[in-house]
Amino acid sequence: MGEMMVNDELRPTTAAETASYIEHQTTALYDLANRARLDFLAYLIDMARMEAASQASQINRTRVR
Repeated sequence: MGEMMVNDELRPTTAAETASYIEHQTTALYDLANRARLDFLAYLIDMARMEAASQASQINRTRVR
């Protein structure tokens, strides 16, 4: 909906879309770090994922009001 094409890829354009995009990307990075047994790095990436999810949720709740 609010996405635009950049270098043949769909990119988020709103804060909520950006937070959701970051959540998705950090999930993949977490999996990579976890499989490589980079425990502390996986932990930090997971913290970023949770914060992105929280931000997306907060923005979406605010928008509904």
